[in-house]
Amino acid sequence: MTNHSNLHVDPFVVVPTFHVHSLPGAPGSQLSLYADSLLMSYRLMKGRRVRVALILALGVLILIGGFMSINVEHLYSDVPSETKNTPSDLSPNITNVSSVVETGIATPRAWPSWKRPLPCFQRKSPHTPRPAYARQPYGFLFVKTEKTGSSTASGIALRLARNVAQRQHNNTSAPSCEVAYAHKTCHTQRYENRVIGDSFLWSIIRDPTQRALSEFFHFQASRKGVAVTDENVRKFLMGSKNRNYFLRYLSCHANETEGGFSIVNKILQDYDFLFVTERFDESAVALAMLLGLETSDVLYLAAKANGNYDDGRFQRRCVFIQPKVVSATIKGFLESEMWSNATRYDRALWKAANASLDLTIDQLGRDSFQDELTKFQKTNAVVQSYCTSRVQFPCNATGHRFSQHDCILGDMGCGMDCLDEVVISQQL
Repeated sequence: MTNHSNLHVDPFVVVPTFHVHSLPGAPGSQLSLYADSLLMSYRLMKGRRVRVALILALGVLILIGGFMSINVEHLYSDVPSETKNTPSDLSPNITNVSSVVETGIATPRAWPSWKRPLPCFQRKSPHTPRPAYARQPYGFLFVKTEKTGSSTASGIALRLARNVAQRQHNNTSAPSCEVAYAHKTCHTQRYENRVIGDSFLWSIIRDPTQRALSEFFHFQASRKGVAVTDENVRKFLMGSKNRNYFLRYLSCHANETEGGFSIVNKILQDYDFLFVTERFDESAVALAMLLGLETSDVLYLAAKANGNYDDGRFQRRCVFIQPKVVSATIKGFLESEMWSNATRYDRALWKAANASLDLTIDQLGRDSFQDELTKFQKTNAVVQSYCTSRVQFPCNATGHRFSQHDCILGDMGCGMDCLDEVVISQQL
């Protein structure tokens, strides 16, 4: 039998590794030969009794193999057994991709420019369903991932929806285009049924390691008071939620049974645009240019510009979000093969989103894009310096909670009027 134990494993290609842990005096290679010999004998020998005896012998050999830990490792083979994925651990729309052994690549693409009228819709009456909740959703659909800068990105979604409506109706008091920005998975919101052409589906993605760490320090350490120990951090990181989180959150299709790279590529084809957290300004400008908008339509005020307090909605109090402080032990773990395997497809998707942004910039024209980016960053710097101290957030820098504030919801869409002042002052 072929020994695969020395096969090279590429970070983005899943290759099965066959390990035989031998008992003293019973080398694994010999056990493999015994199994091969028994199977061959079964095929050649005739007679019921002989075949039954061979089956019993093979059964004993399998039991011995169990004690000798013969196993084929998949993505999460080195995850402690108590944290391995089970169907109940996973989002209902994706089965455990660790059970699929495959090779493949993520294929980036240039995000297409919008050639149709923008999908700006208003509810006809309070009794009609919102476009995002229709049987076939339509309108601006933003899948709000966790700990990716998605609250700030939601502010951009709210601003562009308001500005597009005002421009279409030539009326600054026109009701905003309906926009969805819920913390729910794509599948949960039934966006696989969306009306193509009458909907714009987008989301935001971040380095999966930094996203997972941010989630621990925000929800576990800061809100729940979980002690920041190596054991607690590692246990949280290897929980089922963080293993290829983006695949489960962004996939729009039910009962995914394909391999991880197939899901990655399907996500890249299903979405109209993916923001990249680490390239937030570039993403904002590219989004504006693809939709034929002004860069002033995607100006933003950072959602956590209030001294690192949250939005004040958790137990109706302001929670200070602890900064990420990672020990040397956890840093070592994050460089391990175990963590690499646990985030394999998320990293592939994140890298493909970065490459897709580059391809999009090339498509838009790098010189034109750079001009727009420079103008945008100059204006947005004024926004941050001028508006941060003037806008009332739900929580201030000392942790005081305000029932009245200048945000549309929580800490999303804050300071719209102040942003408008800056646009007028800059003559944009």
